[in-house]
Amino acid sequence: MRSGPMAYLPPDETYVVLENSLEPEGVSWLYRNPTRIIECRDPDQLAASLAALQDAVSNGAYAAGLFSYEAGYVLEPRLRGKLPRTMAHPLMWFGLFDRRDRLSRSQLDNFWQDQCRGREGSLGQFSALVAQSDYLDNIRTIQNYLAAGDVYQVNYTFPMSAQAEGHPSAIHVQLRQAQPVAWGAYIQTPDMTISSHSPELFFEKRHDDFCLRPMKGTAARGRWPAEDDAQHQQLVDDAKSQAENLMIVDLERNDLSKLAVPGSVTVPTLFEAETYRSVIQMTSTVTGKVVPETGIVDIISALFPCGSVTGAPKIRAMEIIHELEVSPRGIY
Repeated sequence: MRSGPMAYLPPDETYVVLENSLEPEGVSWLYRNPTRIIECRDPDQLAASLAALQDAVSNGAYAAGLFSYEAGYVLEPRLRGKLPRTMAHPLMWFGLFDRRDRLSRSQLDNFWQDQCRGREGSLGQFSALVAQSDYLDNIRTIQNYLAAGDVYQVNYTFPMSAQAEGHPSAIHVQLRQAQPVAWGAYIQTPDMTISSHSPELFFEKRHDDFCLRPMKGTAARGRWPAEDDAQHQQLVDDAKSQAENLMIVDLERNDLSKLAVPGSVTVPTLFEAETYRSVIQMTSTVTGKVVPETGIVDIISALFPCGSVTGAPKIRAMEIIHELEVSPRGIY
């Protein structure tokens, strides 16, 4: 058994892995042995929980965790009444840690090999939790909203379900092999296990430099190199994908401007096509400099939830999502 962060972790231990399984030189982080957990299920306590998180980080703690999509309802007074009465997951959950372990790509692969030793896991076929007829009705409703100018873009989704067997870490490893991404995460607590495989960066803050990388516009990979190149170019040139992407870029520029030094918000790249295992994604980059005293409460209040998972305008899109989707999004 390897020592340090490579050691096998007990099945009941709380830990978080923020992983880059896409890039050979990518860096990942392991957080274990939390000194404290900040968990909020009461919307009236979200502001206090955010303040406690900010205070802990300001005093040197490392924090790793999650927000539920519905935390956005709490942050926006016009949406507060749309909060569900009960939710399967907390509005926010963060572990506070005294240290974190930096993992290279090879160390990350070895870590998961250790965690899966003697463990197996499998996922059955996924099935949609919405009837096709209801799905089509909802699409027509959205089209009517668009035609009326009530909204410009809606990120309508539906949940899917599959039978899981075995240990979650083994299932996570299968998923990360099928969909390598730069922004993956695995969170294990006594109450929940989250396996996340998102290719999209919501935001990154390094000192006073801020970066958002919204994705809108998708194409399937080609079956051979020439077809793949053609798919790539077709996505880059597609006017509809460009329009969808630009709407979210403008939304996120506006959101970031609430935090940024005046005149610092820029779009250094627009309509880039990034290639992943099964899809090609149109991605743009929005950057800016934020004032030094900008904290977690300011950032989450201004940006959350990400415009690429709502649509535009954000608040109206969220109202339509609440109207049409069959269940709370939760950890999204």
